[in-house]
Amino acid sequence: MEIYQIREATEGMAARLAAENMTEEELERLRKILARHQAEIAQHQDYSQQDVDLDFHFSIIQGSKNRRLIRMLCQDLYDLVRFYRFRLKSGFNRSEQAFQEHNLIVSAIERRDGEMAETLMRHHIRASRDYARKMLEEMPQAES
Repeated sequence: MEIYQIREATEGMAARLAAENMTEEELERLRKILARHQAEIAQHQDYSQQDVDLDFHFSIIQGSKNRRLIRMLCQDLYDLVRFYRFRLKSGFNRSEQAFQEHNLIVSAIERRDGEMAETLMRHHIRASRDYARKMLEEMPQAES
């Protein structure tokens, strides 16, 4: 849960900065990622477990143009995020909700509305955290 708290704050900041700094080419990459996400949902694939989800977040983080933030999120937290995604994959099914949240974030970034992009990203990470908490609570506990 601590990782999600850190991500909520830092990825929210990254979304705000991305709204100010992303190039048109980077925005086009986000649109392509969303199109791929939509196609995967239509094929009943679990988008949340695909690399494209990380690419979406990483694209926004890279678009922030803040080197320290990029290093912190893309290097330091990356392995932990991947570990917990793998650990929770057996019931993680937020694909459609995540797609809607991603669409709203991209729309705010395209409008160059940093405040809204940050708010939406924070909401998105918080929703993921709440779902992860629920999944962890439902997992059978290992005997000590």
